[in-house]
Amino acid sequence: MKLKKVLAAAMISLLATTALVGCGSDKKSADTGKKVQIEYWHVAAESFGGATVKELVADFNKTHPNIEVVEKYNPDMYKGLTQNLQAAMASGKNPDVVQMGYSFLNYAAENFKYTDLNEAFKAAGDENFMKENYLPNVLQLAQTEDGKQIGLPYSVSVPVLFYNPEIFEKAGLDPQNPPKTWEEVSKAAKQIKDKTGNMGFFMQEYADNWTQQALIESNGGKMLTEVDGKVKAGFDTPESAAAYQVVADMVKNGSGLHATNEEGFQAYLSGKLGMVCTTIGKRANFEKGAKFKVMASPFP
Repeated sequence: MKLKKVLAAAMISLLATTALVGCGSDKKSADTGKKVQIEYWHVAAESFGGATVKELVADFNKTHPNIEVVEKYNPDMYKGLTQNLQAAMASGKNPDVVQMGYSFLNYAAENFKYTDLNEAFKAAGDENFMKENYLPNVLQLAQTEDGKQIGLPYSVSVPVLFYNPEIFEKAGLDPQNPPKTWEEVSKAAKQIKDKTGNMGFFMQEYADNWTQQALIESNGGKMLTEVDGKVKAGFDTPESAAAYQVVADMVKNGSGLHATNEEGFQAYLSGKLGMVCTTIGKRANFEKGAKFKVMASPFP
């Protein structure tokens, strides 16, 4: 089987994530003349792109009769998948392709075996494939410090602001003109709480602090900074503190919901929450579960 087809099988998932291509077992080699099986691990739950993953896998298998992709969902997002991957590799039964969170890139490089794609394409006689099909800044997202291509960025998520237009109208807000800044988000959340009694705002709280990083950077702060050639924490700055204070103030005045992701998302779906900041990957699940028209706007 050509390496391009292996990578094509990896491009089936809906967060910046990296496709980490591992070393499959000999029995999966095309040299046997049998159907090639590719075991693919991902974190796409039914409420988070899982149905789409299954659909894309089925379509790929249908159009590639000599290849069978077997998808496996891993709960507890990237932390759970990483723990399962450690156990699998210890037993020698590792999957072929996995969906790793971007924040686990260095950990994966230091603790897991993987296929350096630059070397793999070179061995396959197509060493220019990566450069001809991916921009350099995209490839760098899945490279180690010494330039090894540990995987491929293939599902870069976007944080957005979902909102309930019915609650907006009851609060005297214009659904066609959602908040564009965090100051506007705060004012809208307070107005929703005061006029409707519903909670105004909730921000997802996954362990990878992805939306919190976006919040900080939207105010000119950074999660990490380089001082004298060393990388240090950068969120202890006035800009970062001010960004966090926006959400803290909403919780303090009662317009912001402080809860688990499950509680926050359910509050939105049940029509008791005006706005929720989370990944665009939740769109399909929100549209399926909500009894109102789900609307979204760019990250403030």
